[in-house]
Amino acid sequence: EIRDKLDTESCFVPIPTASSTPHQLQSLKSNNGGYVVLECIKSSLERIKLVADGWMKAIELVDEEEDHKLIDVYVIFALHGFPAKSKAVRTLVSNKIKSKKFTENIIANFFGYKIPAMKNLFRSILSLCEHLLCSTSPTVSYFAQQMYRYAFAASDVFKQQEIVEALISHVGDGMVNECDCALEVMESLVENHRTEME
Repeated sequence: EIRDKLDTESCFVPIPTASSTPHQLQSLKSNNGGYVVLECIKSSLERIKLVADGWMKAIELVDEEEDHKLIDVYVIFALHGFPAKSKAVRTLVSNKIKSKKFTENIIANFFGYKIPAMKNLFRSILSLCEHLLCSTSPTVSYFAQQMYRYAFAASDVFKQQEIVEALISHVGDGMVNECDCALEVMESLVENHRTEME
């Protein structure tokens, strides 16, 4: 019920492009309220088990990908950062991916926004990428590849280095599928982000 009634769309401001209007650029600079709202949600998820469980159940019950909200992805990343919830979140996300209720579109959409609280989620996002890439399901590992690509594009240089380090560790793990997937991501990053990868 909270998920349906809470208006969180203003917390997510599209990343500016060359055609952005001055109003859009000003919205990006003055989105402190969005940060506070998202941090309050994250704090509630961490401290109140009923809120965390309820939100996970609400996300689980969404039947169509287009019915997911940006806040759902934010909540998934936030919950994955809590040790007591990380395994359940990975299971939920894997099931959503396999049933095509989470596709590349939802990740592209999420990382297409300037999210003020994103830096506080980075470790959780990276950890979820690492776990999903190890999946034996090609659909799940492909989704993880896309997460790595979009996270890299949305990150600053220091976080980009951590993403590359994580990919290198996948290559070194010796699992053929995991290694191949990580190498594909690195090849894509070199092709599309040559300057950042130098």
